[in-house]
Amino acid sequence: MQASALLLGAALSKEYGVAFAAATAAVGFVTRPHDRADRVAVALAALTVYAAMRALLVGDAALAATDVGGSSRGALEICEYIGFLGHGENVCYGIGTGFAWTSAALALAHPERLVISIDPLVRPHRERYLSLLDAATRGRLELVEARGQDGPSALGPAEMPPVELLYIDGGHACEATVASFEAWRPALAARAVVAFHDYGDGQWPGVSEAVAQLGLEGEVEGTLFVSTL
Repeated sequence: MQASALLLGAALSKEYGVAFAAATAAVGFVTRPHDRADRVAVALAALTVYAAMRALLVGDAALAATDVGGSSRGALEICEYIGFLGHGENVCYGIGTGFAWTSAALALAHPERLVISIDPLVRPHRERYLSLLDAATRGRLELVEARGQDGPSALGPAEMPPVELLYIDGGHACEATVASFEAWRPALAARAVVAFHDYGDGQWPGVSEAVAQLGLEGEVEGTLFVSTL
């Protein structure tokens, strides 16, 4: 992996105006940022650096070929725009887990939030990276091996409360994105917030096409399309 990947945490911290202490933040979060957004930035930056270093040790070519910087910045972007709006404070559902950067960020962003993320693929070594989280935060991450199109039934027969916050970052084709949204639509709470990642990204035109096909109204922030239903 390029050396720049190992310096990603420092770059992220500089971008978000916080002090960076990778060696301590990842294992104990002993730094004292000014607010929750800063704390998440520091914690995720440290996690990213440690994960990149561990990828070198275990020879994880999949992570080395991934845009780790883009994934981590996207996770912080989501937390800043969605994570502090008062939605999904108790539970957040995500479609698409990948290396779980976003899931980790959303869990770090709120000390009581349960994050349930659904993905049919399990990335190699993902648990090695997630083990870098403190035990309390890791305990609030539930990773389910299923498709977003399977809807809430993927979580089992137990009745679940209405979904207040749904984050969609799974299959980026238009058909898959529409199918995932429609599968979860009946479970959405009144005034639920739904966020589509990679909106407007030329590499993933299907996301923008899906939003248009669904006729959703919302706001665009970076590569996020956020709709309040």
